[in-house]
Amino acid sequence: MGAAARTHTRWGLLARLVVPVGAFLEPWVVGWWQPAAFQSEAERASDVVAAIVITLAGLASAWFAIMKHPPGFRARWRPRGRT
Repeated sequence: MGAAARTHTRWGLLARLVVPVGAFLEPWVVGWWQPAAFQSEAERASDVVAAIVITLAGLASAWFAIMKHPPGFRARWRPRGRT
């Protein structure tokens, strides 16, 4: 996965987005946005706060992964010393 993420292709972008998308989806899949009724107030609050933090971290890291190599990067980038 790491070797694919280093490439400047669509597959590389997809590989770079695996972890951010997983971080974004985790609170939704696990159900942290709607804590169970049998949980204490502290557990409910911690679930919601963790969901907010992880969702924002996933969105921010996805943005950085996309901006790392914007469109047209390959055309502007020329490796030195290679023929």
